[in-house]
Amino acid sequence: MDRISQLLRDTRVLSGTSLKISYTNGQATISFPSGRSQVIYIREANGRYQLTSRVVGSARVGNIGLAAVARMIWARNRSTDVVEFAIDELGRLVGRIEHVTESLDRAELEAYLIALAQECDRFEYVLTGRDQM
Repeated sequence: MDRISQLLRDTRVLSGTSLKISYTNGQATISFPSGRSQVIYIREANGRYQLTSRVVGSARVGNIGLAAVARMIWARNRSTDVVEFAIDELGRLVGRIEHVTESLDRAELEAYLIALAQECDRFEYVLTGRDQM
């Protein structure tokens, strides 16, 4: 994780955007100009970085219905190139990206943070109509 800290050192705004970022100990908070924000967790496992962000919690998934959420996930996954949506082990709807640790550079990391934050925030808003940190 030291590598992620090094890649994001002194970064306050993601390149080419007006998205602000704060990063501490495996957690990046991406803030949008609208005031909305998305938290991204970065973990390293088995030679890969795993970037994950919650779209909605398990209670919301249950309220919508697992079958309906599965259809939405399927439709979203067909239309996104980088972000994969899934139900995690806690029953939450999450977006995620994985990348080999050895080859990740700053430009790729920033592109992944932007894509994951935007896609998860958009999906969250479609499902709830608001920001639910």
